[in-house]
Amino acid sequence: MWGGHIHRLRASRRTIADEKPVSAGQKSKSRSARLDLGVGVEAAVSAAELHEDQGRPPRLGQIFQTYDPPLYFITICTMHRQKIRDVDAAHHTFEDYVRRARDEFGVAVGKYVIMPDHLHFFVRGTADFQLGKWVNGLKRAISVSLGATKKGPLWQPGFFDRVLRNDESYCQKWEYVRENPVRAGLVSRADDWPYLGEFVVIDRA
Repeated sequence: MWGGHIHRLRASRRTIADEKPVSAGQKSKSRSARLDLGVGVEAAVSAAELHEDQGRPPRLGQIFQTYDPPLYFITICTMHRQKIRDVDAAHHTFEDYVRRARDEFGVAVGKYVIMPDHLHFFVRGTADFQLGKWVNGLKRAISVSLGATKKGPLWQPGFFDRVLRNDESYCQKWEYVRENPVRAGLVSRADDWPYLGEFVVIDRA
């Protein structure tokens, strides 16, 4: 049974139930990329400080010096579980969005896997990180790259999130998630699936 929250992109009201909606607010096409990324200017970090060493993901300590932020496990599903028609393009857009969020705003995405009809990833943000706005920006970026429209949306409304408790194992959670392509019969070994990876090494057992 899902133990997290369901975020929906409706008006800025909250319901008290198993679901915890996130307000999408009034969005404008003229909004800057900073707002789409869901963080403020003061949260930005130097790209030089986050430079990858020989192609390896930076460690979490390079991003968060004193703040101990929550670690979110996020699931985003397509509308009616339709197949993403170009997973390669979706993957490239995801990478671009996540790298920019990391380098410019200190948003740390750890491990992730993109499936044909949904995606999972772990993310941490700075003190003023707005999870709902950031995820909505990610969904919008992938939708635009694939030519999705309001009449033919790619994603179902909202997303699922769960905050990993201190006693929950990040590694164990990931070991289960990374086997999704194998359980779906897409590959025989998880490492053969081309749409999984890691952007920031999160030092948590």
